[in-house]
Amino acid sequence: MEYKVGRLLGNKPKEGVLTALSAKLKDGDVIKLTSDIMDSVSLRAAVTIDGQGHTMHIDEGTVGLNLHTHCTIQNCHFVGETKTNAIISRQEGIVLTLENCTFSHKEEGNYLPSLFTAQPLKQLVVKEVVIDYGQISTTSVSGTTLKLGNSQHEKYSYINNKAQDDSLIASELQLDKLEIVKANIRGYGSIGELHSLETSVRPQGNTLTLDNYVLSLALDSEYQLNQEVLTGLIILGSITINQVVTPEFSEQEKKRMMEQVKVFKINTDNPNDKVLIGGAWSVGAKWLNQIWSGEVKFLNYSDANTWWIAKDSISYSWENSRVKFREDFERQSQPIVQEEEKPVNQSAEAKLEEMIGLEEVKKKVKTYVYTNIANKKRKEMGQPVTANSLHLIFGGSPGTGKTVVARLLADILYEHGIIQTNKMAEVTVKDMIGQYLGQTSPKTHELIESARGGVLFIDEAYELIPETQHDTYKKEAITTLIADMENYRSDLIVIMAGYTAEMQSLMQSNPGLASRFINKIEFPDYTAEELIAIAELELKKQGQILEEDARQALERFIIQEKQAGRVDGNGRWVRNILQFIGQARDMRIVMDGSINQDDRAISIIKECDVLEGSQAN
Repeated sequence: MEYKVGRLLGNKPKEGVLTALSAKLKDGDVIKLTSDIMDSVSLRAAVTIDGQGHTMHIDEGTVGLNLHTHCTIQNCHFVGETKTNAIISRQEGIVLTLENCTFSHKEEGNYLPSLFTAQPLKQLVVKEVVIDYGQISTTSVSGTTLKLGNSQHEKYSYINNKAQDDSLIASELQLDKLEIVKANIRGYGSIGELHSLETSVRPQGNTLTLDNYVLSLALDSEYQLNQEVLTGLIILGSITINQVVTPEFSEQEKKRMMEQVKVFKINTDNPNDKVLIGGAWSVGAKWLNQIWSGEVKFLNYSDANTWWIAKDSISYSWENSRVKFREDFERQSQPIVQEEEKPVNQSAEAKLEEMIGLEEVKKKVKTYVYTNIANKKRKEMGQPVTANSLHLIFGGSPGTGKTVVARLLADILYEHGIIQTNKMAEVTVKDMIGQYLGQTSPKTHELIESARGGVLFIDEAYELIPETQHDTYKKEAITTLIADMENYRSDLIVIMAGYTAEMQSLMQSNPGLASRFINKIEFPDYTAEELIAIAELELKKQGQILEEDARQALERFIIQEKQAGRVDGNGRWVRNILQFIGQARDMRIVMDGSINQDDRAISIIKECDVLEGSQAN
């Protein structure tokens, strides 16, 4: 049954309309508000209330909705007096669904919670919900976006669950985005994006995973939090933060960040709780991040601030990270050396897989390698093996990874016992050509001899194409190369690289070359997204930190240049751009004196550096 209730004329809220209906309601009924209302009602049927954008006012000393069973509320605003609750759950195990709803009070101060669970919910489902102050006990919270808490309220909001003995335990969280201020969460599961200020999380024997974490001063835009030091996130159990994200701060917020705020305090319940943090924080602060207990690891993380370690028993480590630590005690055991962990030795195949893009290249390299592994096994078993050419053509633009892949291929073949050594002789055509008649053949032969047992890599090999019919020097180099490839066919792999079209012309210039180079791998130009990823990786290797507006400016520049067809050299082009940006930053910090005032300045890249450096391209 569908009911439409409200005042037909006038702006005054219609009073008592839900109360008048409550005895008639049955499970599945839908109530649509046609105006603002004022009411206090007990709901004992599982109904849907669609506010259609209207407001439910709650009178002083009353409760808007007393829920005794499941309820769905859509498109509704709740506004209460100081001593009012918008919703109270009166029975245990209710599923409450809120969609496009806001909860607020008319006056600031020590008002009652808008959402109060007198009995724990089974599930709270949210979509675009704002709650000014909530005391929420529930088995789970799921949905898209929830904003909870008010920096002006005297008390903290909370999310937790209750065990049978009424002790507090953790709720399961599955949220796309949670914005929360002045609140305590006992929760595990996953949150796509967490924005917080003065908030604690206690996973309590489980793990909470945050895809992105942001300390947001915007959650206290009225500057109501006046503690000497504010904390973005207090971590009280096992948690994984994949990306710490530095938001855009106004100049006033940057000043506040420097004077009053720290990002993290870690004080886990159990010394074996594990905290993993990745990403980058690029704004400095006076107050140190703190680790009081637990096991903490920084992975691909950089921080402009210092981390303070409270005691000797704390375990902390870092990998591919730039983090400064301070200890105010003497360790009883061997002190930790504060330098980046050396990466575990990776196989060449693993390194190839980690390269950005080049998916088709990786596939063809694997095909080439695995065929040779299988042929090696056949030989060991005494089976006949079809003679296959091992030589390769790498075609593509400069800076697409041809040389790097060639080096890795040499390592892979060596690791599998296909070649005797992983050495790769890297030469150009100029290295092969003599100054005088008769010199070219010995020079070419000497280079080939130096690569025996491994790989000879000839870059820009298309320059071997004879310029005229009488170009005896290049013809001699090709003749010697073909002869030695035949003589050393079981002891040499030749890789020739260059522009695709020119390499095709080289093969057409000599039938002997074409018959020996049947393995061809094409290296495509990088996409804009891959060029951005290369830039981020290069900066991480260099220990450089992009402020968020600088990151956005760099991404816009790369996309713009790629779309305009002005990217020349692919990976090399990116590295050149980063060099110009670094030079612009160095000029700025020397000229304004910040190089001597702030140790972090030498590693921070600002938007102005990107804009200045990109113009030098």
